Amino acid sequence: MYISSKPAKYGIKVYNLCDARTAYTSNLEVYLGEQPDGPYKLSNKPEDIVKRLFVSIYNSNGNVTIDNGFGVLQKPEMINVYNMTKGRVDLVDQMSVPYNAGRTTNRWHLALFYSLLNVAGINSYVIYNSNKNSNIKRRLFLKQLGMSLVKKIQNLRIENKHIIYPRIRNSIKRLRDGDNDVTEPGPSKKSRN
Repeated sequence: MYISSKPAKYGIKVYNLCDARTAYTSNLEVYLGEQPDGPYKLSNKPEDIVKRLFVSIYNSNGNVTIDNGFGVLQKPEMINVYNMTKGRVDLVDQMSVPYNAGRTTNRWHLALFYSLLNVAGINSYVIYNSNKNSNIKRRLFLKQLGMSLVKKIQNLRIENKHIIYPRIRNSIKRLRDGDNDVTEPGPSKKSRN
């Protein structure tokens, strides 16, 4: 989809519901365009999209600020509240940039997956900091998260007797044990003859 107001003009349009204080994304809806008649056809009217997004927080007695694409603000106090709370979806987009899980792809489903992976990383960081009352740097948190997700498979690979090359097994052990320098030194210039 082409969105002229965004820095990346082409992409997948995703409607996000984010907490104004923490930037936690609690609901998403991917814009799929006009759908054919059938059980999965949904209205793309702004008020219907907003209703679907807010189902998870209905009756929570919270305040809601919606993007200016969904309506026009008229009262000055409404504009002030909007300006104070509008930036959380943009903040999630900004937080995705430095530690982006995305890779260049022409397949929309992979692009969407990478975007969801970024949101999951940000959400898990928000939850971790809230529960642990921590201020760990996001880079370190993501590294610990990634290592915890691969630890089981690392152990299985280390124990696999069919891995012929000991250097591969040793590299996995060093990575698992926290030694980040797993690169094997290449041949020196002198020995390349």
